[in-house]
Amino acid sequence: MCRMIAKISVKKTGILDEMLSCPYSLKYLSENGRQPGDPEKRGLHHDGCGMAFSNNGGIEIHKRSKENAWDESYRQIAKTANSNIFIAHNRLASKGLEMNEEGSHPFSVTASGKTFALCHNGGVRTYMDEAIKKRTSDSNIFLQKLIDASGKNDATNVLQRLRAISDETDYSSLCSYLITDNELYVWRIYNEKEQEKKDEYEKYYTLYMSMRNNSVLFSSEPLDDSPWMLLENKTFLLLHISGSKISVEYCKI
Repeated sequence: MCRMIAKISVKKTGILDEMLSCPYSLKYLSENGRQPGDPEKRGLHHDGCGMAFSNNGGIEIHKRSKENAWDESYRQIAKTANSNIFIAHNRLASKGLEMNEEGSHPFSVTASGKTFALCHNGGVRTYMDEAIKKRTSDSNIFLQKLIDASGKNDATNVLQRLRAISDETDYSSLCSYLITDNELYVWRIYNEKEQEKKDEYEKYYTLYMSMRNNSVLFSSEPLDDSPWMLLENKTFLLLHISGSKISVEYCKI
């Protein structure tokens, strides 16, 4: 489980405000995020943290374990990073998973020379035993299932695999951000079959969107008191920069 943010901008920009300075920044949410099981309560998401951003045609990734989450070196990167595309994550580890740096998000995989990085909020129960055995995260296995090693990873293929995972696995939520060096994928998918938990999932596995200053922001919770739009369940977005605009493609899962 987690709190996470994403940002895509026409021009390169920093992420200091979203990470550290705004009223409900990701640092704030690491200590005061809504809690799974009871989203009306707030508490820690401090079992690790990480960020990834596009840089010189690739993806730069920085992660920390539970022991050094949000340390000074990590905060310094948040203050100085400059990019068109960012994702960042606070971790609340699922039971049985290790809280080391390797288990922190974002996870990455490279296929045919193209790198993908993923932040995920939720648990994929189908992958949990494998994750514990491999001393990794179910989210890492989720990414490996999502991206084809042979390189067939355009938006149509990614969406097709995501739909299959949604149909074939047992999960609480698949809510994620996925980036390449020039694309941002965003989807909100939580399990509606568990009727006794539907209200809890609707309140915790949230993704909000805000458009401002030639940027589009996404966050598990609003980062300030301005209007944010809550994405509907089973929403899939692909955003990329097209000239002086951000192009957005939308569909339902």
